[in-house]
Amino acid sequence: MAELLQARGPFADGGLPLAHGAARLAEFAPGAILSIMPFRGREEAVGSALGLDLPADGSSATGPAGRLVWAGRRAWLLFAEVAPEGLAERLSGLAAVTDLSDGYAGLSLSGENARAVLARLCPLDLAGESFADGAAARSLIGHIGVHLIRNGEAFEILALRSYASSLLHDVTTAMRSVAAQRQMAAG
Repeated sequence: MAELLQARGPFADGGLPLAHGAARLAEFAPGAILSIMPFRGREEAVGSALGLDLPADGSSATGPAGRLVWAGRRAWLLFAEVAPEGLAERLSGLAAVTDLSDGYAGLSLSGENARAVLARLCPLDLAGESFADGAAARSLIGHIGVHLIRNGEAFEILALRSYASSLLHDVTTAMRSVAAQRQMAAG
């Protein structure tokens, strides 16, 4: 008898969630991820259709449609549990909308040592108000291009799904390194 295929997440074999020292790592699965790129001069109309002002560069906002995260010049990612019904029709003629849900893998890094872990991998200044709650950036984690989003005390890291195992390896290696360094310093 033939075996049925089972859908698997990008980190199915990664042992998540996990912790090393004072850093915790879990899968960040936002559900639907839609790229929204307003046509020139249509940004305000797109914001109205979504029920919120489009977030400024480097930030995010939450509204009726979901969480909207800045993703680059005149580009935003909409995170929602499911794609909002009728969204494509509401944005028709206003923006290019693309469903990216299956193309991305996400991690959530939290804990007292989260910033120290990211400092080993990412060139951004993530200290205090430099990268406050709701901040969003495009950057690198090691050699991997990512979207980095601050959500409360956690850092959400979104990368192309094909980089999932490399991303997980790089982050867990940095977690182990920071944990070992802190343990040695503590004596």
